[in-house]
Amino acid sequence: MTTLSSLTNVSALMGLCTYIFLVIGITLFADVKQQEPMGSRLNFTNPLNAFFTLLVVATGESYPDMMDVLGRPKSEYNDCIEEPTYADFVKAGEPVGCGDYLLSYTFFGSYVVLVNFVFLNLFIAIILFGYIDTKDQESHMMNSDMVGVFINAWSAFDPEATGYIKIHYFSDFMFELKPPLGWGRAYKNNAKR
Repeated sequence: MTTLSSLTNVSALMGLCTYIFLVIGITLFADVKQQEPMGSRLNFTNPLNAFFTLLVVATGESYPDMMDVLGRPKSEYNDCIEEPTYADFVKAGEPVGCGDYLLSYTFFGSYVVLVNFVFLNLFIAIILFGYIDTKDQESHMMNSDMVGVFINAWSAFDPEATGYIKIHYFSDFMFELKPPLGWGRAYKNNAKR
């Protein structure tokens, strides 16, 4: 049960982390000029696009290129406006601001490290939860009492302990075992029909 609560906590932490970075990304990069690989969906101009952009970055898909585009300052290769106003945006019809490498590298670097850490813990928790659950199911199914039942049933059909029983005794052996290892009375009634 504690593993399930840990899974919930890690998932909530991942959602909160993504939301915080979404807001920070919109604040820092909404007015930065979009160039490849940024586009109509991969940008920080609105919360939905910012979420998809962060999702792509979390998978490791071309985030260094996005980090570079959002960090480009004004240069002869990047025609942008240092302090864009709303009028500049309206005139161009798209964001026209310049980026900052320090902000971009800090933002993406911390996001990648933090999200990968959270994802890694989430996947480890899921794997451990599955392992513990399976282990618990096995321990309930095969305990020393069940082994004793199996040995007694087997010895009835293999009294010389050869390790083999004849195939035509198999169904009788399974009925002798009884559930959960063997077959129950309901199966025997269905088998006769």
